[in-house]
Amino acid sequence: SNSKSNLRQKSLDDFIDLQIQIMPTQQRNEVFDGFKFLLIALVAVGHFSESYRYSHTVVLGGYSVVYLFHMPLFILLSGYFSKHISLAKIGRTFVHTWQAYLLMALAAILLITHDWGNLYEPKSSYWYLMSLMEWKIMYFLLKKTVGKDGLILGFSFALVPVGMLLINRDVEVLSVMRTICFFPFFVIGTMLSDVGLQKIRSHCLVLSVLTLLVFIVVYCLSSRYVHELLWHRRSAFQLSQEFGYTIGHVFWNTALIYIASLLVTISLLSVSKLPHWMSKYGRYSLTFYVLQEISWDINKNFLGLPMPVQYAWCFLTLLLGIFLVEKNWQDWLVRPLTIGYSQFSHFCTVCLKSKR
Repeated sequence: SNSKSNLRQKSLDDFIDLQIQIMPTQQRNEVFDGFKFLLIALVAVGHFSESYRYSHTVVLGGYSVVYLFHMPLFILLSGYFSKHISLAKIGRTFVHTWQAYLLMALAAILLITHDWGNLYEPKSSYWYLMSLMEWKIMYFLLKKTVGKDGLILGFSFALVPVGMLLINRDVEVLSVMRTICFFPFFVIGTMLSDVGLQKIRSHCLVLSVLTLLVFIVVYCLSSRYVHELLWHRRSAFQLSQEFGYTIGHVFWNTALIYIASLLVTISLLSVSKLPHWMSKYGRYSLTFYVLQEISWDINKNFLGLPMPVQYAWCFLTLLLGIFLVEKNWQDWLVRPLTIGYSQFSHFCTVCLKSKR
């Protein structure tokens, strides 16, 4: 009985130690999980707004404001959770995302583009999953070779003008341009510490005022040219040719967009609390990401829908994601082959046992 008592006490001690270790992480990540849900919801809203962004002033301005920070912040959070990168973790990222990527790509190809080249040249929101793998590989290699975070950050910023200047063809193959242009946000995320986060939150009021001013300026200057700068999918030469600006002008505008995006993205980190339900569903951000892509691709086949119907469709898409999570069916969407194989194997096992 003494051995059983000691075993129970050891288990209790281990459990308490585990809670002490994970409690700060849970408290810290509660806000980030909430951000992930909010940002994915804004991705969906942005996509479902595309039909009206150049015909309605409010939609045009709102679209620009959302795109100023929603992907930069999401990418920064991705970097934050990739601090202790390793080949094993890169492998796990691939295992966890390749089925979701394939499903999103097939939805875009079969419903919209009908171009199988889009499997490696993403034209829609699944570009992020490809770039995520590339960011992690790039950061891992730089960490092994360069080592110092400051040098890695400097290198990531230097890549942006070099990429925009030298890559003039096939900029969407392997999502290369977006991978290069958004890489600094990923690196900043890897450098973000708890101390740094507290310093940002201590200047919440000042950062909020600056963010509001940036939002107003971007809202007033909204245009298709500004959107192209925010998307980071075109080279400087391509933008120069299409809009008639000099390459120097394009670089200057890109730098201003970068500064604005960085300011707003970092300012939003000063938020210290979000509703618990956001955090709950933010843990399943990949489910909502896949679902909004498929729903959006279906929606594109119904042109000319009234704006209220369009946004109702977007809202119902998010509700469907919540329903899947509540029913614990989300894995069917992000890992359909794995879950299908598991269910089939279980069915075969049950059938064999019943025959015996």
